[in-house]
Amino acid sequence: MKPSWITLLRSIGTVFVESDKGSKVNMLNFSKDLYKLAFVNKVVLTYLSRVHRDGISEKLFHYHNRRLNALMRVLTDVVEALDEHGFRYVVFKTLRPFREEVADIDILCLGDEEYEELVHAVQSRGYRLMERGLYCTTFEDPRYRFVTEVMIDVYREVSAGPVIYLDKQLLGSHVALTEVSSTGVKVLDPVAEILVAIGHSVVKERKMILADYLTVLHYLKFMSNEEVGRLAELARSAKLVCASRWFLTLALHMYSAVHGCILKRLVDLVNMLGGAIDLDTNVFENEPPFQCSREVLARVLIEKLRDPLFRSSIANLIPWLFKGESMHRLTNLLVHRL
Repeated sequence: MKPSWITLLRSIGTVFVESDKGSKVNMLNFSKDLYKLAFVNKVVLTYLSRVHRDGISEKLFHYHNRRLNALMRVLTDVVEALDEHGFRYVVFKTLRPFREEVADIDILCLGDEEYEELVHAVQSRGYRLMERGLYCTTFEDPRYRFVTEVMIDVYREVSAGPVIYLDKQLLGSHVALTEVSSTGVKVLDPVAEILVAIGHSVVKERKMILADYLTVLHYLKFMSNEEVGRLAELARSAKLVCASRWFLTLALHMYSAVHGCILKRLVDLVNMLGGAIDLDTNVFENEPPFQCSREVLARVLIEKLRDPLFRSSIANLIPWLFKGESMHRLTNLLVHRL
């Protein structure tokens, strides 16, 4: 019996397979099991848009669609405030290349000297301060408090708690402009967005979800060979080659399992980075999110130790060593592997 995630992806379809287009993917009956799997993999709206809308499926679609619309209204409001002040920023990890709900709005301040002013500008817009971390400040929109949770994370650095896993200076030349509800929004270009997605998945979350898998596939579809080469070079500069090879190798196996063929663009990118690795999970026996093993994570962290910014931020772990299981695991990996 094939895993449910294969059924889910076949129902969603991808931009790589012409037969995925058209009405056939919209003729599906709603499945609670597939809905739950789509929910934990953050492709719930994408799934619900492919099924008949009646009864519970229609209610769920409208709920998630309303939440996405609320997030986009907040996003445009915040962006307008930041643009009024002329801040250097970028919205990242938020806008998918397909219409999909996200957990929160993530904004990266590109200018260190502007961070406190940028945070103040968001707060003065009426958003409630929820938490201040070393590299991230979290706000909540009180207007939606009793309807849904709308959170805004303003990052000083691309970080996982106190650890910086990607140098934002590498992203400065990858800023692009997109439009959301007639408002111009500064975002990362596909080259940088793919690497951020991989870094976030592997270093911060230690797993791959279907939303990130589909995001990478969609971006790769429209990238030129030159852009693919720039992505490989950016991964090397960011010391995220091991993370990228794990993610992309897993993506190759997933694509093959769903479509019965190999995706040449993925193969080319993996080869640019040194080739596929031995996979640490069986995609035919497990359901996503697919977890990154301790061994792979150890190799990823060892490579990241060659990144001066990551290495210096490791010192920030000291106050957190006994405050979280994830940080404890991270420390154990470094101790036992080095």
